[in-house]
Amino acid sequence: MDGVVTRKAQKDDCASVMDLIQEFAKYDPDGPKICQKTLEEDGFGKDPAFHCFVALQESKVIGYAISYLSYSTWEGRSIVLEDLYVQPSYQGIGIGSALLKEVTQYGLDLGCSRVNFYSLKSNYTALAFYKAKGAINLTEAEGWDLFEMNKKVMGQFIRE
Repeated sequence: MDGVVTRKAQKDDCASVMDLIQEFAKYDPDGPKICQKTLEEDGFGKDPAFHCFVALQESKVIGYAISYLSYSTWEGRSIVLEDLYVQPSYQGIGIGSALLKEVTQYGLDLGCSRVNFYSLKSNYTALAFYKAKGAINLTEAEGWDLFEMNKKVMGQFIRE
């Protein structure tokens, strides 16, 4: 990790983070539906919806982690890791671990009892990475399934 630093993102980092989100989108055929302006407003506006950390080599953003707070009725505050991405040419040298540590420390500083995240079943590299860090796959261990209602379904449900 020579010359690589991690830090809390700043609004000026959003263009670079958005570029990396687009690069990361190759793992999801639907791709991101947000733009840089949305990222700036949602992360650096009056009531931030997420927190972002970046990894830089010199002044170039080469990785990012986005997280947000959640709540567990069992354990209280939680932090959710939404995205963790490091450009492929920088993977395998500890940058992902450094970003995950940033998110984890931030959660601990806020009194969180756990970090939650999810990964595509087909992303074997990510699954191995998280397991190597001590994470437990709740689908395997406890049988939890993740559900989602997209915007269309949300509207249909409300109109029922």
